Amino acid sequence: MENNITKVCPRVSCCGPISWNIQYNSLLKMRYTNHTKRAAFADDMVIMIKAASIGEAENIANVELRKISARVKENKSDSMNKNQK
Repeated sequence: MENNITKVCPRVSCCGPISWNIQYNSLLKMRYTNHTKRAAFADDMVIMIKAASIGEAENIANVELRKISARVKENKSDSMNKNQK
């Protein structure tokens, strides 16, 4: 399924630019499967999966979500270590 976005409602990220750099940049630069596209705006991120079946899409999404979860935990740990110094 594809939709063209013709109108958006811009808003300012509540997280601020530092959080964006720490979290979202690393998530957007991650290596994803060929079935996965990602996009981000303000403090929102979406991952889109293209697959032949719902089951396949769920499996791919679960793989991607595990990678994202690990990266977020890694970023949180790095951020906490920097704050303690």
